[in-house]
Amino acid sequence: MVNETSRDVADINLSAMVLEMNLIRSNPKEWWLDTGAIRHVCSNRELFTTLKLVTGEMIYMGNSAHSAVEGQGKVVLKMTSGKELTLNNVLYVPEFRKNLVFGSLLNKHGFMMVFESDKVILSKYGMYVGNGYVCDGFFKLNLKSKDEVIEKFGLYKNEVENQLNKKIKRLWSNRGGEYVTPFREFCA
Repeated sequence: MVNETSRDVADINLSAMVLEMNLIRSNPKEWWLDTGAIRHVCSNRELFTTLKLVTGEMIYMGNSAHSAVEGQGKVVLKMTSGKELTLNNVLYVPEFRKNLVFGSLLNKHGFMMVFESDKVILSKYGMYVGNGYVCDGFFKLNLKSKDEVIEKFGLYKNEVENQLNKKIKRLWSNRGGEYVTPFREFCA
């Protein structure tokens, strides 16, 4: 009886986690590792490298809610390590609040995930692929972003150096550590 109750409680907690993942709005380019998901799910159409539109398909969540699946395709995640993680058969579900990587499917395809001290390390056949950190109770993968920070800084650097006729030699921050490649290249 105790074992049955423990299993029931574990199922309830899992359902609550899936519900919370879908209720909290997230950056549409962030990806979250979910060992309880049953498929890779993406809500941002722009992230697909290939997408086949579908109609009449639904995805069901642990809280009995459901959402329409509008397509299926391939998404390539660019990790901060420089490696790429290709996800196939990703469901396009615009109503989802977070993009989910199905951890168990990665495991099935030879990936190893090590969870320790609020960090997850992802590797395949002993080769480091990438990592992620706990954020709001879930593991968010560290991905390269396509924002314009590097490009805008390059424009700013050129303008300052041209106006002052001096070179920027060093970048510095009170936080330290955030000015790493590719910012290093600006001061080489």
